Amino acid sequence: MRTLFFYFAFFVTADAFASSTLDTAVVNKVIRSTLKELNSIHHVKYDYYIELNYLSENYHKDASKKVYMEFDNNEPLLGLVFTDSEKTYSSVFNGEEYFNINKKANTIELTKKPSHDTFRSQTFFVNSYYSLKRFLPIVLSSDSINRVVADTIINGKKFSAFRFTLNNYMMGRFGKLEKLSVEKKLTYTVIIDDKYLPLQVIQRDNLNPKDYTLVKFSAISINGKKPSAEEWKYETYVKMYKPVSK
Repeated sequence: MRTLFFYFAFFVTADAFASSTLDTAVVNKVIRSTLKELNSIHHVKYDYYIELNYLSENYHKDASKKVYMEFDNNEPLLGLVFTDSEKTYSSVFNGEEYFNINKKANTIELTKKPSHDTFRSQTFFVNSYYSLKRFLPIVLSSDSINRVVADTIINGKKFSAFRFTLNNYMMGRFGKLEKLSVEKKLTYTVIIDDKYLPLQVIQRDNLNPKDYTLVKFSAISINGKKPSAEEWKYETYVKMYKPVSK
């Protein structure tokens, strides 16, 4: 088990990549090492923070969640089961059932046969360990995806980061290439620690360079204590919350 705490905030600007390298072998080595680290994770728990700052639309929103993901190649829909929670909301997908809890309304809603569309509203999939784990092989196998790697000093500490740019596509929530409705370039900067574990992902586009999506991972616990069997069962929660229908 490995637990990491990163409570400080940092942001990588273009200046951090001023002394970057475009050497494909070097860049790919860093990305492969990151992918290897992600693939070594059977289950992980972390605090997930996402900030959407779109100055071009005068829009700003952020959210914090506690997320648990357990990768399971035998799970046919997503390849994982998960729980996530925040102040007024939580949800569970146990591989067969998906249910979400509205803590404020004291209700629980069950979806017996979820599909991919069921999970498209799950914010914590955005630029997550799950999406990176599935998407980085696409980056490594493509000759058309530009990528670069650099070191940067943040709060007096050295970190590495790699960046890749997609033309007219995005890294989807489920780790797949998704076509954009407008022509633009999306750039993803992934900041990693000395073990190649992702700490932040910053997403920008060339049309509105001041806009960004920032994702941060903290209080990371890898292959540690799992949720109890009762925490995965819908029946456990109907004792506390009122069932509602869609």
